[in-house]
Formats: sequence, C-alpha cells, structure tokens
Amino acid sequence: MVLHLQAQNEILKHENSYLQQSLKQEKTRRYRNKKLPLLPGEDSNNLAQFLSPAKIKARQAAAANREQELETQRLQKEAQKVEQQQRKRLQEQLKHERKLERQQQRIQRSEQNTQKKQQRQEALEQRQATQQLRNEAKSHKKSLQASMGLFSAQTSEPNSHYIELSEAGGLRPSGRPSRTRRQPQRLLD
Repeated sequence: MVLHLQAQNEILKHENSYLQQSLKQEKTRRYRNKKLPLLPGEDSNNLAQFLSPAKIKARQAAAANREQELETQRLQKEAQKVEQQQRKRLQEQLKHERKLERQQQRIQRSEQNTQKKQQRQEALEQRQATQQLRNEAKSHKKSLQASMGLFSAQTSEPNSHYIELSEAGGLRPSGRPSRTRRQPQRLLD
C-alpha cells in the first residue's frame, strides 16, 4: 500500500513539473510574438522592420513602462473605487445617525407635548374647580340673601331691605341696589 502511494506521488510530481515547464515556454513564446510598440517619431507603414538590439531593448523598455503605467492606472482606479465606497458608507452612516437623531427629537417633542397637554388639563381642572367653588359660594350667598328676604317679608314691613338700601345708596331704575360711593381717606380727615 505504501509503495503504491509513493509511486502515485512520483507520477504526480513529474506531471506537475512538466506542466510548469510547458506553461513557462508558452509565456515566453507569447512574449516573443508580441509586437513591440513604436517609439515616438516613427511611422508604421506595415512593412517589415529590422531593428538593432539597442532598438529592441528600447522598445521593450517602452512596453514595460507602458504596462507599468497601465498597472498604476488600474491600481489608482481601484483605490478610487474603494475610497468612493468608503465615502458612500460614511454618508449612509451619517444619514442613518441623522435619522435616529430626528426620531429621538420627535419622541422628545411628543413627550413635551403630552406633558404640556397634561399641564393644560390640570390647569383647566383647577380653574373649573375654582369656578365651581365660586358658583357654589354665590349660590349659597344668594340662598342666604333669599332667606333673609323671606325673613324680612315675614316681618310687618314688606321689602324692608330695599328701604335700607335706598337709604344707603338708592335704587337703580332696574330695581337693583346701586353701589355706594366712598370718599377717599385723605378727604375724610
């Protein structure tokens, strides 16, 4: 069993090394068949070109420079894309934060509004209670006055309270007592 695995391992290693060699040869063949770029100032008239080794090296260097420039441009574009994605994420995050902030402000405003409504309701209830107490006091006072009026009516003199009021300040034409006028303190002395 072990010998069988060793044999398979050796076969795979040879296969792998053969494939690597053929790949290298194919790359060099493709590189050799690659057209060399024209140098600035040269014309291409699709005729055969005979180049010296110096010109070949110069053109190869120009091709390498061009490939390097293309690679740097590609890397710059990738960096710009990454930067743009980061800016977009940042903007989305800021937008989300503003949205949360607006929601919190909305909640605070609604809480403040409910508190104001409660305060208004309490103030209204307070005013109503005060008004009710005043009304009860007035009705009690009227009932006392009415009972006094009945008491005086039971006496021998009818409407005696009107006589007293007429002596104090007189009656208005409507039959209601008028207000008594008091003199200022400085004139009384």
